[in-house]
Amino acid sequence: MYDMQYNERTGRSMGVRITQRPNIPIPEEKIETYSVEGRDGSLTVRTGKYKDIEIEILMGFYEKRSLWAERLREVKKWLHSQGQGRLKFADDPGYYYKVKYVKAKECERQLGKFGTFAATFVCEPYVYLDSGDIDIPIGTLVNEYAAAHPVYHISGEGQCTLTVNKNTMVCNVGQILTIDTDRMVAYREDGTIHNADVTGDYEGLWLIQGENTVTATSGFKVTVQPMWRRL
Repeated sequence: MYDMQYNERTGRSMGVRITQRPNIPIPEEKIETYSVEGRDGSLTVRTGKYKDIEIEILMGFYEKRSLWAERLREVKKWLHSQGQGRLKFADDPGYYYKVKYVKAKECERQLGKFGTFAATFVCEPYVYLDSGDIDIPIGTLVNEYAAAHPVYHISGEGQCTLTVNKNTMVCNVGQILTIDTDRMVAYREDGTIHNADVTGDYEGLWLIQGENTVTATSGFKVTVQPMWRRL
């Protein structure tokens, strides 16, 4: 049976059946257009940025009449749960979508036992690789995919300069400092935000397509979760 997983729970484990394989939208690039007097048509600028995508999944479940409403409540709790927000499909192993939120339409009840509904997962435009979540040593990193927004982990004491493709960020490290270039935040092991402890441009630490050179001040241990992604 075809299945999906959201926030570490599969549809099957929730007693939910995916009634139809979902269509996956192709991300739409954000295009800026300008009107220029005396010019035919418009002037367009490709931004290289993409709009969110919406993945609609048709679902259903069967439950005896006395427990039907409780089953629906459990399903709603699952769809609106707080977690990593990762959506995975059984026929696309090794990849996941980052979900921003879920929109669920009304649940239609049939014969008192069957429930059917559509849930729309609003996701980032990219699909992410599971392998991109794994910490790897810094050095020469080859990005075969789209530009990536990695997470750096720095261990040590004192001032560390992190350099990515000649772009630098100076970090005041106390034991462990994490730099999340997608969220553009730096934080300690306990989750406390320490943006004041870093100086530099987060975007400069992104991993471009092709070869990337990542170095750091000697005496510090630095690893990176590359967060590989594709359109």
